[in-house]
Amino acid sequence: MKLFDIFTKKDIESGYDEKALKYRKYRIGTVSTLITVGVIVAIIVANVFLNVIVEMYPLKADLTTEQLYNLSGDTTAYLSEVDKEVELILVQEMDKVESLMQNYMGSYYKTDYLTELFKNFEKHSGKVGLDYVDPTVNPTFFTERNITVSSSSIMVVYCKDTNRHKLIGINDIIVTDDDNKSAEFDAERAVIAAIIYVTQEEIRDIHFLTGHEEDSGSYLQEFFKTNGFGVNTVTLDQTDAFSENSAALVIINPKKDFSESEILLLKAFMQNSDKISEYHLGRTLYVFLDNNAPNMPNFYKFLEEYCIVPVDEYVVDTSSKGSAYYSYTSNGTAQSIRVLNAKMVHETIGKSIAQKVVMFEQVTKSFELLEAKGDILSVEKILSTHDEAYTKPIPTDGTEVDSSYLAFNKDTDVKGEKVLGAVSTRYFWDVEEQQRYVGHVAVLGSTSMISQPFMGSPNFSNGEYVKDLINYTIGDDSIEISVMPKNLSSNVLNITSTTVYTLILAMLALVPLALGVAAVVVYVKRKHM
Repeated sequence: MKLFDIFTKKDIESGYDEKALKYRKYRIGTVSTLITVGVIVAIIVANVFLNVIVEMYPLKADLTTEQLYNLSGDTTAYLSEVDKEVELILVQEMDKVESLMQNYMGSYYKTDYLTELFKNFEKHSGKVGLDYVDPTVNPTFFTERNITVSSSSIMVVYCKDTNRHKLIGINDIIVTDDDNKSAEFDAERAVIAAIIYVTQEEIRDIHFLTGHEEDSGSYLQEFFKTNGFGVNTVTLDQTDAFSENSAALVIINPKKDFSESEILLLKAFMQNSDKISEYHLGRTLYVFLDNNAPNMPNFYKFLEEYCIVPVDEYVVDTSSKGSAYYSYTSNGTAQSIRVLNAKMVHETIGKSIAQKVVMFEQVTKSFELLEAKGDILSVEKILSTHDEAYTKPIPTDGTEVDSSYLAFNKDTDVKGEKVLGAVSTRYFWDVEEQQRYVGHVAVLGSTSMISQPFMGSPNFSNGEYVKDLINYTIGDDSIEISVMPKNLSSNVLNITSTTVYTLILAMLALVPLALGVAAVVVYVKRKHM
């Protein structure tokens, strides 16, 4: 006979006595009581256990649209490989930093952004520690490390092994547009850039050329800084600025031609090699040109020696594959402009990129490539238009360049692929080392492709493309990080600790409630059997 046999009147009439019936009911009641007590004890234990877990590991989820609280994949991958001890030293209390950010950004800033982000750096690497040291209370801590803290600093990133440090201030972690209508959160890039910088054994230098009314290329400068390069601006006659640490020179849309003596200095720069540690590479020259620059015979002749010839024509593509309208906001006003969707045609550069590389259409410059000869090892096309593109001459008689001028004329225009970027590789001979090395000249027909709206946007692959280009020309894995600033206008679902506890208690209450309902149902059902 089973433990939970239930006796009905029919059972008693069949021969079961009343005493046996009471005994069975007593056993059933005892077991039911034990089960009830066990469930209550289990609930209490679970409640205590979950409270301890919540205290040790707060239940938090990043529900912002741009994952502001979390680190990017590039950052976490780099942090996992850091092999030197790095200190993230807050020089202001975190509460004060949060208050400062709130006052500075107003409604754009949401509580605890920096706090959670800084903790994530420590979380993802056993080599990275986060601490607070007050410079006024403990100045010796900083003097022993040769660190001078400025009044605008909120953090010092320091590596004992290299004895190198970098200061991070509020202007390093917040990027706003000209009219302060929008803001981007750049703290992750600033911190990982500092970590890379202080842990590098040697710092390789990237020089941005001035003296010919060049564009500054500020966003590209930040891109190099993020990856641990030293970045500065130079003129060609500053020969003392170039050293064995010099990896590349960047020229962005000069408006004045180079003199013959400057061309000789440019050639001299290219004929030296970068001999840092394991590197022995020829230097790299990056050139970004637009159609709004004047004809520069001396400079163009220099590029022709590398078998790349700039073409002073408008590049037009009205096909849906080759172009699109890009909407953006400037000075608070919504605007729209046509952009070219460039085609990545190199076997390495941009091979694994899924999204588009874009640039403003009307100012984009194209190139003709000559056959490699002499010391030129190769000339490779790295970026082009799609097959529906065509070109229009730049008028010199004052003709207005409007949509009718740029419209396709089937009698005079020819559609086809146009070269928008190329890399020329040249052999050099190092007399001292008695060995051959190669240098690169990379020329691209757009400055807009390296501007913040395109290179800094997660909707395009310009940043990843530039990363591939630099790795191909300077050396494999020179660029490891491609971190984009994050927009602080992301929508946030705030879950407070009170909400968390309420949810936990609600879940715990459901278990006994379900059991209670089940018990009532069973009781009622059995009573009427």
